[in-house]
Amino acid sequence: MLSMGDYSKELCGGTHVDSSGEIGLFRIVSESSVAAGIRRIEAVTGMSTLKREREKEDIIQEICEILNTTEGKLVTKAQDILHELKNLQNHRRNISHHTNTIHKRKNNKQKSH
Repeated sequence: MLSMGDYSKELCGGTHVDSSGEIGLFRIVSESSVAAGIRRIEAVTGMSTLKREREKEDIIQEICEILNTTEGKLVTKAQDILHELKNLQNHRRNISHHTNTIHKRKNNKQKSH
């Protein structure tokens, strides 16, 4: 049993330490339900945590370059792009609807002649 603060949880998979300080850096990677009342938490520790964080930083920087923005403005930029995409989709739908209406009117005129 390994205690961390007010929590006491059994950590399986070979975690045998006297204190949480021996683990060092600790980053949760995923969490899921195993059974009723039982959760599975997967994490990385130590140097693997640093490696994972560096990989995430690289991905964020690449996205910033693609979107021509800074890390501080990345969320706003993504929201702006999604908003613009929705507007364009609505515009396309309206044009398509308008075009269909014109074709129907044209076909009805041709049938009546």
